Amino acid sequence: MYGNRMKIKTNIFFFFAILILVTSCGTSKRIPLFQLGDDEKSDNAWISYYEKNPIRLKPGDVLGISVNVLGEPKVGANFNLPLIPLATTENSSESSSVDQGMGRQSFLIDENGEIDFPELGRVKVGGYTQTELERHLKALLVKDLLQGENAPLITVRLLSFRLYFMGEVGSPGWKTVPSEMNHINILEALSLAGDITLYGRRDAVKVTRRLPDGSYVMKVLDVGHMDVVSSPDFYLQQGDMIYVEPVKAKTHEVDISPRFNFVISLTTFVLGITSFVLAISR
Repeated sequence: MYGNRMKIKTNIFFFFAILILVTSCGTSKRIPLFQLGDDEKSDNAWISYYEKNPIRLKPGDVLGISVNVLGEPKVGANFNLPLIPLATTENSSESSSVDQGMGRQSFLIDENGEIDFPELGRVKVGGYTQTELERHLKALLVKDLLQGENAPLITVRLLSFRLYFMGEVGSPGWKTVPSEMNHINILEALSLAGDITLYGRRDAVKVTRRLPDGSYVMKVLDVGHMDVVSSPDFYLQQGDMIYVEPVKAKTHEVDISPRFNFVISLTTFVLGITSFVLAISR
């Protein structure tokens, strides 16, 4: 009798040991970034595709444009939109526009890729990069309106650079890229969304992008491998949608969890009956 009880206890021990092993079978190999293959070295040549795929302005984008002429503040003011309150408070100070949280109005690019710029009228801006547009506006101002004046200083910022995150990220939803950044890569973007969770697939990050003709294209990036930095799709565009797939263990939870709970309940019931029978037979 004693030998049977020991055998049962041993079987129970191995059952739970195997159960724990199965439920914790997720490997940590897929978690770190910038991994190399077994036959690869760390001196791979990195190629940046940012210069080949810069962010170009398109209809629907919102721009912040400021014009300043050194030594002629009144002249520069003629080309800037008026200030508007950024926020209001009950006890606002009237000491300065900065203290009151003032900011300049923005330019919305219409469906024709144009904006209505002070003094210049309708200006085509779609298809330009931010740097190219700064040069273009400067050339127009110097040519038509600022002859003999000091060269204007023009700053263009994309205020509507947003990305949408779905799936296994820390904070899904729309995220706005800081206006001082004129480009962003997939790793920087994921950090805006709280990084990939432990349940996310780092080898299958899907980036969906809308093309100018209205169609969509999807790319799959492996951010767990260092070759991602040399991918043509490493740098993102405004409006991109990033989806991080869950690992198989997470996707199977919905199907397995109810059955798993039933098995655990049934096993607990059987073990309880077994212990009761053993106690009676002593």
